[in-house]
Amino acid sequence: MLHSALFHARRPQPLGQGRPRYFVDASYCATGTQWPPVKPYWRHMLRRARELSLDRGRWPELFAEHHFTEYDPAR
Repeated sequence: MLHSALFHARRPQPLGQGRPRYFVDASYCATGTQWPPVKPYWRHMLRRARELSLDRGRWPELFAEHHFTEYDPAR
């Protein structure tokens, strides 16, 4: 569950204009069901999150690709 203000109204950081801003959607549900990615560049997003160590070394599964199905633009 996400409060819409967190998603839509985040203020940019000072001197942050032109830098990428990230939003991570995580689920704490039981494993097994794969999530359908909604962007064609989903693998890049996960790879970048791993490069930036956004899991802080505590959740190695957080940005694993096997949690997702293949991208389908028809969805």
